[in-house]
Amino acid sequence: MPHSRKIKLEYYKHRGQVVVLLTFDYDAEVINLIKKFNAVSWSRSLNCWYIPRNKFELRSFLNMLKKIALIDYSALKGYKGNKSGDSKEIACSYKN
Repeated sequence: MPHSRKIKLEYYKHRGQVVVLLTFDYDAEVINLIKKFNAVSWSRSLNCWYIPRNKFELRSFLNMLKKIALIDYSALKGYKGNKSGDSKEIACSYKN
């Protein structure tokens, strides 16, 4: 059965550190599960959840959420870091 919930993961430079942004439509069950990760934080400025890259474990994230959501982590593949130090623009979606 296909998942109706989708979570997109991508790298972003936020407050001087590289983080993994978690973008998805508002869903209380997803929020409760991601709050179980110790390093997860809510960004008021970005309007989405994030985890510092150095504390993010993709395998753990997938194992916890794969049963309830489709996880798009294609943006994480092949990441070499931002050599210029510039942060990219992004708009997180978090709809009520």
